[in-house]
Amino acid sequence: MFVKSLWQSEQLTSAGAPPTASAPVLDTGGLVPESSDSMDKAIRKQVEAALAQALKEGWIAGAGIDVFEREPEVHPALMGLPNAVLAPHIASASSETRLKMANLAVDNCLAVLEGKTPPTPVNPEVLARR
Repeated sequence: MFVKSLWQSEQLTSAGAPPTASAPVLDTGGLVPESSDSMDKAIRKQVEAALAQALKEGWIAGAGIDVFEREPEVHPALMGLPNAVLAPHIASASSETRLKMANLAVDNCLAVLEGKTPPTPVNPEVLARR
């Protein structure tokens, strides 16, 4: 399936996004779905370039980005933009969040060891094969 980037100008315009809009981007995977299709992968790689273009041309006012398509690489067009805040994939780095993540991992492990369904399986499709 061919997926167009959310950041293309005609989509922003038709969606009614004013030039003062800002875009917090915590996961570009949410913008363009993951797929084994090579066309989709090619489109995913264009999301950051399209975002940079939207920022440079004023389609949107700003963006905060924590996850990049090719980590640890950052698309060079995003570097140095005054209206882009780039963070090194640390949005979950608070003590409270990390403690919750650890507790959730323990809860999943205990459920499996007790023969129960884990509360948040990463690959739920394997549960049907049990």
